Amino acid sequence: MNMKSKLFALLCALAMLAGTVSVPVFADGTTASEPVYNADLNCFFANGTPITISAGTEGTTITWEGGSEVVPKNVSVFGGGHDTNAAMITNVTMTGGTVNNILGGGLHQSNVTSSTVTMTGGTVTGGLQGGGASSLTHDCGCQYGMPWYSGDATKSPCRVDAATVDVSGGSVFTLFGGGEGISYTGTVGITISDTADVFYATAGGSNGYTGTATMNIQGGVIDVAQGVNRGSMDSIAINMTGGEVTNLYAGGETSDADVNGTYTEATVNVDGGTVGTLSPGSNGVAQVESIENAAVTVAETATVTSVAEGFELNEEGTLVQYVAQIGDVKYETLGAAFSAASGTATIKMLKDVTGCSAIDVTRKNVTLDLNGFDIGFAYQQNFSVYSNGQLHLTGSGKVYEEEPYFAPVMQKGALMGANTSVVTVGKDVTLEGWAGLFIDKNGAYNSGVSATVYGKLISQPDADGYLGSALYVNGSIVITGANAPKILLDGATLLAPNGGNGMYLAGYADTTIVDSTIEATVEGNTGIEIRAGKLNITNSTVKGGTGEFNEEPNGNGSTIFNAALAVAQHTTMLPLEVTINSGTFEGTAALYQRNIQDNDEEAVAKVKLDIVGGDFVGQVYSENKSGFISGGTFSDPILAEYCAPGFEPVETENGYGVAPVANAISANAVDAIKEGAEGTIRFITKVDKLTGTASSFGTYILPLDVFEKNNNNWDLKAVVEYKRSINEDDTYAADLTGIPEKYFNEEIMAQSFMVVEGAEKAVICDFDAVSVNGAMQ
Repeated sequence: MNMKSKLFALLCALAMLAGTVSVPVFADGTTASEPVYNADLNCFFANGTPITISAGTEGTTITWEGGSEVVPKNVSVFGGGHDTNAAMITNVTMTGGTVNNILGGGLHQSNVTSSTVTMTGGTVTGGLQGGGASSLTHDCGCQYGMPWYSGDATKSPCRVDAATVDVSGGSVFTLFGGGEGISYTGTVGITISDTADVFYATAGGSNGYTGTATMNIQGGVIDVAQGVNRGSMDSIAINMTGGEVTNLYAGGETSDADVNGTYTEATVNVDGGTVGTLSPGSNGVAQVESIENAAVTVAETATVTSVAEGFELNEEGTLVQYVAQIGDVKYETLGAAFSAASGTATIKMLKDVTGCSAIDVTRKNVTLDLNGFDIGFAYQQNFSVYSNGQLHLTGSGKVYEEEPYFAPVMQKGALMGANTSVVTVGKDVTLEGWAGLFIDKNGAYNSGVSATVYGKLISQPDADGYLGSALYVNGSIVITGANAPKILLDGATLLAPNGGNGMYLAGYADTTIVDSTIEATVEGNTGIEIRAGKLNITNSTVKGGTGEFNEEPNGNGSTIFNAALAVAQHTTMLPLEVTINSGTFEGTAALYQRNIQDNDEEAVAKVKLDIVGGDFVGQVYSENKSGFISGGTFSDPILAEYCAPGFEPVETENGYGVAPVANAISANAVDAIKEGAEGTIRFITKVDKLTGTASSFGTYILPLDVFEKNNNNWDLKAVVEYKRSINEDDTYAADLTGIPEKYFNEEIMAQSFMVVEGAEKAVICDFDAVSVNGAMQ
């Protein structure tokens, strides 16, 4: 049972004392009146008159100048009064006897400018407090369990401006410098010495507000000494020069789930005596040790048997909590560990970290083992990986932005070279922020970015509600080729549970996704939007929103909404290639390609789509591309123009798909090479499917306008007949040479045909037009 939480259940219920009492007013503005014992409520009010509590033959005796009263041993004694605005100075001394509670202040509305409680002997079975009591009693008209006052504790009408408590003998169950309930105590000074026996000693109050409290432990025996219990405090100072304390906490006692008081700063100096276990204690969060606002030191003249788990006394005698270590060397901050890491190093986390400042990972290769702990970065702070930096996150744990803004890991490239910025996210690691991982620009240089994700990336809206993406590639990254950013998701999970995209690939990157899950199913969001670069997906699930489909041009952000996979070339007009091998794609649009920025034909020609397989639930649409589907299952019918050469749309038991066309041929390649002064154009065709015997095969080569106008003016023509056998998967070349000069500025087009015995008609394949002039190098 939590004895402290039961403390003031022992308090008596007080009623306003009836009758009229003469109250003298002193020169300092304070008052005092005759002490009163209310037998019905078993409470004693000194009303500002100095009193002494001692042992009597018939019980406990309370005396004062001019009077005395014998009271029961379970009495509660107040140095102040009850429900009065009159300012008082109180003084309570206990030399013997037994009482339940002693409070230097008053009950409910009371105003004590200075309280002093001195104890040299006797027993307090409940609590001894320097402040007043704002606890519930039936005379306030409240129901049980509700406070008499529930406002701001710093403005409480139950006040003690300054409290002094001195215990040098006797036995006290709970000792508090401040008050009880939602009360106010300005400054507190506690001294425990000699033969005092205290079970709980707290610098502040049992609740309410205590400004500045100093507890001096010079002797005696204390089971638990703590800085704060519940409520709030400004500053705490605990100075120990003697005595025995079993458990000493700078803040609140962490073994008690009800202790959740807060303080601004705490200082503990142990210069003498014996401490069983020394702890920083809690600050606001019950049962959580926090050293951030506390400074604890131990002199060589003191004895400390142990310190709280996860903490150590360093060589200077300061209680510290190491957050990370490299080998056998420990560090108090994560930043210090990274600063110490050089070359290739492994850092192991030892505790959770919050409010972390920015950490640059440059010119070093660091493996960070989270070891089951989390790292919270302060606003706009993060890991920044660039300039030949490598960060490999392993173990289990989360790295997150406490206030989402960019990402907990920012990755940038360099001037040139491969693997100049490397990030690995282990399978049990989570990155969470506006973006989980943000691949950013680095001026005009972004070479060598390499990101591998096996774990989880989560996107959360920022403070203004702006939505991000679990993985974000800045659109200003325009480097292509071997040193372009490379991204691998292998067994990864990307989520945007509160809105945002799974991936936003605005800048150029070469991205491979294998065995991964990407979900952004909140209405209005998209699983993946790619605007530049290469994307290859295998055996992965990609889901977008299923609300009303929408699109909007944007040179600096998402453009397509409620799609699983959106393909929308950026204003940078960089190459864009998407290959889907297998997986599930689900959204209002399963795949949607659009020239959303109205780029020119030359730019759009750089966009390529290739669907080899996969399950597509939702619309599949392409504004500019054809011939890109050769496999997969689809919830909606497939347009014939989307089918790859040699394939045609079909309806299946599970929806729709494509199937190979019998006796199919396709354009495999076109080579344009110089041949003398007139040039040669070579057209290559491939037999994709052959179900019978081909009786003939050939290629017509004609001016483009013949196909466009169908005018039979074939003054340039070539028919190539193949006399050898025709086989499936074989390729055949047709060369046109000796092109007349008048066609040098024209385009030439070819058409291959194949006649199969028993077929109703020949199979035809058209080639893209080739400029004759372009063939002349």
